[in-house]
Amino acid sequence: MRTVLAFLAAAFLASSPAPAKDRAVAIGYVPAFQGLDAIVERGGFEHYSHIVLAFVNPGSAGEIIRDGDLVCAPDGTGAMISDSSVRRLVDAAHRANSKIIASLGGGTIPQCAGDWAALLRPETRSMVVSGLIDLVDRYDLDGIDVDLEGEVMTRIDREGN
Repeated sequence: MRTVLAFLAAAFLASSPAPAKDRAVAIGYVPAFQGLDAIVERGGFEHYSHIVLAFVNPGSAGEIIRDGDLVCAPDGTGAMISDSSVRRLVDAAHRANSKIIASLGGGTIPQCAGDWAALLRPETRSMVVSGLIDLVDRYDLDGIDVDLEGEVMTRIDREGN
């Protein structure tokens, strides 16, 4: 009887998923402005718990996506990163069990971006927030990183936004 119980216990333990050890946090920034498709092609996302798409900014009216494309996410060639490129990145990150996050702002705000201080005023803030929610939903992102810094943050703070 003991042998049968030991066998059943072993079979149960072998068939039950073992609790996964929490994965250490390792964050990798993907500088889309240096050519997103080439970065995705190189891969290596399995080494990171989180992949950060750098950078996305709203346009002058606060929109994040217009006509199915990102309004202000330069790809380094003078164009914006494409919908299909973002989807390939998200797919590659998720296949590697990495969370994918879009980073807003950056150390240098591109010319295509709207004025963050103005866009975060109460009368326009909801459009930016709505656009960010659409961005997360559209691409199945796991979050947003707000990387506004320096003079931009000083102006936002000075205006009370």
